[in-house]
Amino acid sequence: MWKTKVTSKGRITIPQEIRCRMGLSPGDTLEIKETDCGYVIGKAADPEELKKYIGCVDLQNMTSEAIVKDLRGGDL
Repeated sequence: MWKTKVTSKGRITIPQEIRCRMGLSPGDTLEIKETDCGYVIGKAADPEELKKYIGCVDLQNMTSEAIVKDLRGGDL
């Protein structure tokens, strides 16, 4: 477990080990999600990075099983 303090301006320092494990770089965006157990902080998905997957599967006239098979590259 790691601890950090919140400054008067609402800033925190994320320990270097956590930054390395999460693959964080200066300028990255974090998401904070509220759950029943508390809050979860994670690296936000980069929409530009996700765009490379658009169109990788032809979805026209395909069943969900066929889509899964195509994505897995073989049998279900």
